[in-house]
Amino acid sequence: MEKKRTYHLAFYCALLLSFFCTKAMSQGVDISQCYLDIAVGTTVTNTWVQSCTSVNRINNQDPYNPRPVPAKYFTFQLDRDADIRVSITGGFNRHLFLIEGPTPNTTPLLSFQESLIETWLPSGTYTIEATSTSLSNFELELVFNDLGNPECVQPLELGTSIADGWTPNCESQHRDVFDPYGPNPGAPFRAKYFTFSLAEATDISIDIDSTVSTYLYILDGTGEFAPPIQEFNGNYYVTNLSAGDYTIELTTVSRYAPGQFVIDVQPRGLQTVCEKELVPNSTIVDEWSAGCPILSWMPDPNDPYAGINPERANYYTFSSQEPQDFNFIRLFGDSAVLLNLYEAGNFNQTIASTRTTHGSPSNGFDIRLDPGSYALEVTAYDELAIGQYSFRANRYNTSACQSNIALGDTFIQGLIAEGCDSLFRFYSGNGDPYGPQPGNYYAKQFAFTLTEPRIVRAFTFLQSQPSYLYLAKQESPAPLLLTESFPENDFDVSRSQTIVRELDAGDYLLEITTQYPQRESRFRLDLGQSTVACDRFIRLSQPRTGTLSGFGSGPCLSMFKAPIFNNDPYGPNHGLQYFYAQSYTFEVDTSGDYQIKTTSTNLESHLFLVEGPNIYGDPLVDQAQVLNGENTVNIWLEPGYYTVEVTSKEVQDTGAFVLSVTPANP
Repeated sequence: MEKKRTYHLAFYCALLLSFFCTKAMSQGVDISQCYLDIAVGTTVTNTWVQSCTSVNRINNQDPYNPRPVPAKYFTFQLDRDADIRVSITGGFNRHLFLIEGPTPNTTPLLSFQESLIETWLPSGTYTIEATSTSLSNFELELVFNDLGNPECVQPLELGTSIADGWTPNCESQHRDVFDPYGPNPGAPFRAKYFTFSLAEATDISIDIDSTVSTYLYILDGTGEFAPPIQEFNGNYYVTNLSAGDYTIELTTVSRYAPGQFVIDVQPRGLQTVCEKELVPNSTIVDEWSAGCPILSWMPDPNDPYAGINPERANYYTFSSQEPQDFNFIRLFGDSAVLLNLYEAGNFNQTIASTRTTHGSPSNGFDIRLDPGSYALEVTAYDELAIGQYSFRANRYNTSACQSNIALGDTFIQGLIAEGCDSLFRFYSGNGDPYGPQPGNYYAKQFAFTLTEPRIVRAFTFLQSQPSYLYLAKQESPAPLLLTESFPENDFDVSRSQTIVRELDAGDYLLEITTQYPQRESRFRLDLGQSTVACDRFIRLSQPRTGTLSGFGSGPCLSMFKAPIFNNDPYGPNHGLQYFYAQSYTFEVDTSGDYQIKTTSTNLESHLFLVEGPNIYGDPLVDQAQVLNGENTVNIWLEPGYYTVEVTSKEVQDTGAFVLSVTPANP
């Protein structure tokens, strides 16, 4: 082999006196490392080096300084007409050239960017030029791509598989798609044929594992010239055939697409167990059968939009002893899966369905069911129900109107639906077109307990409705609303809402509801902790230290002092200037005089006092009188909750402070 390679190199240089060889030899380069012989059916590992460069490619990334591209050359012999496949891994910005003959100094037959050549070649000698813009190791594989049974038509026994490949002598008799933009517009479609017989009507599945995209015909009769009755584009098919003789024509999507495949043809069994018990919170994988006819198909014979009778269905029964929330969702199906829910034994009236008014079925549905017995029908939409399918039936563990959760619980899921109403959102009768409207607001409540003060973060997301989130403290005789995620004076409601608030130890309640009455939606709820809060609490006679700061992704802003626009385009603070703030809620048990005071050495504070457990309301106090670093408010308070906002006297002012709320006569 080494003598032959040396002869080739001498022949190249003596015959052609190529620039590459002349330059390489003048620089003392051993060009034997640039040219190698390779046999079809082998893989070689090699390295691109600076001394071996391409004769067909120049690196023009810098148009003012074109540079040579590293290359290696591989010569091979074909003793027969054949399909070949060349693949390469490694390197960067690869380019493959296929050249006829043992020399690279002729015009390439084919040029392929990146890593693959697939083509048919007559017998002869050829050279592969492999190039890369980087010096690195690579691996090149050269193999025959037409390996397969020389017979075009083969018998196939149901329940078995055949491994084969497309060969040049076997062509499609039925596929003739002209593709002027394809790489081989005049090449034929290759095909293989498989014959089988059925003694009775049978469902069969055809599974193709192929190196190329496949197209399949089912022919009515034996042999490649039988007429087609069905055709499929893909690699998996399920169909129903009556008794008779058939032929599968397996061809390819594209012209000239050589490769190998495995075809597996299986008969589907005839099952007669059509009704099964549904196990909630499980994934069901099943299949339709001619032995299980549909029980609900009763279309109006004069309805032109009734669709095709699916003929088959399976039924899953279950019972509920109390109101419960369910989610049914299809996962996959060989046919278009349609889910229908009925009361057990009554298929005249659908309770819920994935059928839509605009065509294809939806993926699933959520529903709140009263106590009773039910049957879920799984069939197909507008086609014969055939093959396998899968769906999931989820029973939410948040079906009760109020559930218990704990700090740290995440991804709590459930359904807001009729039967559970809001405790906090209802029509007030004031005619406000932007506030709650007449009707029941469906909701779910979640109780949790804190054994010590925490900053809690509650997040909710509604799948199909704008959401509202309420936070309340459990008190007798009714929960006390602390805050809501969305005040009524804002119009931009979204499907996700968040409440972040510091809470003292105690029992609390979260409620998820909707913007509009009588709307259902699936929800998600997370209850976690945070390190930063704008709304905090303070106990009587226990001073707290706070800070006004403009740093962070969402600084706390005053609810009472509007931002100021700075018109100076050359100043350091052009644009909106904000008043930063912190709010503190406290409880008063006894009527009397109370003193609210802030002390600071670097901040002139502005105090607002609101009656209630949040900052939304009309201020009882609006005071910015600071003397010797102190802002003091003396006020008579009745029992209840109050909230004080600490902000700054001047815009964008920041600093630390100490806040205290004390009885005048403790």
